[in-house]
Amino acid sequence: RLGALATEAAAADSAYARAREVIGVNEQRIAEYRAWRDRDGREIDVTRQQLDEIRNQSAGHMKSTADAAAKEPIQGTIRFD
Repeated sequence: RLGALATEAAAADSAYARAREVIGVNEQRIAEYRAWRDRDGREIDVTRQQLDEIRNQSAGHMKSTADAAAKEPIQGTIRFD
């Protein structure tokens, strides 16, 4: 009976040690995933800023092109048949 209890205790101790190992590995993974999330979030913010700048430049270019086109005389003949 004592031998069986010692075997059960050793098995429980081993299972506990394994569970602690798994928990430790999972905590490391979670920390790594959070670091990746933070890095990706920063990269997304930078990309969004760059896209906003490009949109603003494009909008300004399109407006100046439209303004220039509006100032040019219309070429050609208009026919009313």
